[in-house]
Amino acid sequence: MKSKLYPFLVVVALVLLCYGTYLGMGQGPAQATDSLTRIAASPQQVVLELESSAIFKVGDTAIIDSAESGLREKEKVVAIPDARHITVAKLDFAHGALDAYPVVDRMPFSQQLKSPAPTEASMGNAQRIFYYHVPAATCAYTLFFVNFVASIVFLWKRSPVADLWAVAAAEVGLVFATVVLVTGPIWGRIAWNTWWSWEPRLTTFLILWLLYVSYLVVRRSAEGTSGGVISAAVAIMAFLDVPFSYIANRFRGHHPPPITLEDPGMKFALLVNMLAFLFFAGLIIWLRGDLEKLARNINTTHIQKAARRTTACIILPAAFLFQERQNLDPTKFMLAGYISAWVIYLAYLVFLMSKLSKLKKEAAELGM
Repeated sequence: MKSKLYPFLVVVALVLLCYGTYLGMGQGPAQATDSLTRIAASPQQVVLELESSAIFKVGDTAIIDSAESGLREKEKVVAIPDARHITVAKLDFAHGALDAYPVVDRMPFSQQLKSPAPTEASMGNAQRIFYYHVPAATCAYTLFFVNFVASIVFLWKRSPVADLWAVAAAEVGLVFATVVLVTGPIWGRIAWNTWWSWEPRLTTFLILWLLYVSYLVVRRSAEGTSGGVISAAVAIMAFLDVPFSYIANRFRGHHPPPITLEDPGMKFALLVNMLAFLFFAGLIIWLRGDLEKLARNINTTHIQKAARRTTACIILPAAFLFQERQNLDPTKFMLAGYISAWVIYLAYLVFLMSKLSKLKKEAAELGM
């Protein structure tokens, strides 16, 4: 990289990724519980019945939220009668009219910075794949959007720079999409008792993955401006699947609908990992764009340009579909999800480093 800023940004990205991984994999205290009983507003002290009062101590601030009304208030905990009840100073609103409502312990931000996400009750440590799976999907969608915009610009102005960024964004986005397709079934084995289900979200995302594989095949197979035009048209058509994939989890299927994290520790871990992986994706696409630019400069020097084709396939663990649940260890599945994600990321980075080394050697031989 020619920019002196790049090594510094790489260090920042590594720190963020390590910090996000620590927050996602560490065992932090729970900061949220639920109440199943309706409670009326009162200017006097009110006793709330909870699943557990263990997360609170006298003097804490309880954040009480009613999902169906959107009402939220913060009240001081004045007493803890037993393991299932807390007493708050007052209530400005009624809560629990239609459903259970969360009661959250307000943790100081300084303490939250060093507190990992708590363990989810139903799936255990396997749920921690969420902190890699969702950021990977966000990065994939974002990069496919970059590819979409760059393809439109290329069709409009025939800009080589736009074509360069379209190719780089699609390739890097495909890497993150592959992580989604690998970590998803690992998580699904614990959550759904099956590796794969042909439900709306999974199916539309697999189609999206195949569309961008097709885009790269077309882009690498076709030559010149005509190849760029054809691949740009494919990119625009492929992006039409992104909004369908994004909203597909609202339809009936195994995949859960959009999740609202009530626990502040979970929210913070997700936010840090989201920022870390978006930053990481930005650095990779920067590197990939520079490599594409160098490769094109070298190709213009050659009389004949070698055509390269990209082939890819996805192998679903069909032999393990719809197995009966065994004594599965959620921690092992969490580790499998994290390790498989980094195997893909590191393999792609090794590929880029190898390509950079070959391009530099070829450029030196050509006197560039």
